Amino acid sequence: MQMEVLAKDLWISLRLAEESFFRQRSRVKWLGEGDLNTPFYHSMMTMRNALNAVKQLYRDDGSATNSLQEVHALAVEYF
Repeated sequence: MQMEVLAKDLWISLRLAEESFFRQRSRVKWLGEGDLNTPFYHSMMTMRNALNAVKQLYRDDGSATNSLQEVHALAVEYF
């Protein structure tokens, strides 16, 4: 039973180390290629912009709108 606990603890620590390695490797790649005008940079920015875009807002009556003009108008009206 104690061997299983030790094996599980070892596996968890190795998994965390692997995650850390891949996270650091991606950051190194980003630092190396991210500031250059590369396809990698543009694909990352396209993905980031898509994730950060406001695609839908709710009106005061609770109904939703995804019309770009209405979303813009609601945002301007709110702020």
